[in-house]
Amino acid sequence: MTATLDGTAEEVIVRGEVTMQLPQNGAIHTFQLTFQDGALRQEPFRNGVVSCSAHSGCGVHLATGDDSFSIRYQDPYPWGRGSPYQEPWLFLNFSYGY
Repeated sequence: MTATLDGTAEEVIVRGEVTMQLPQNGAIHTFQLTFQDGALRQEPFRNGVVSCSAHSGCGVHLATGDDSFSIRYQDPYPWGRGSPYQEPWLFLNFSYGY
């Protein structure tokens, strides 16, 4: 994950990128996610699902949790204080499948 924070005490993500890699059946499937102004960008998702970017037409997808687009994303590892996310740590709430 790479991110630029807004400089406030809340450390909201102004711009960020996350690369998720999930091994399945001997292959590593890759998903690219982007954050802008504290929100998960919806453009790569279709009906709440984004496809693997490593293999064309492989059928593996990543599905968002119900609230993934409404959460305000902040620094998950703030310096000197606890994470803004509750345990279990749901900074990103996704599932994957075929």
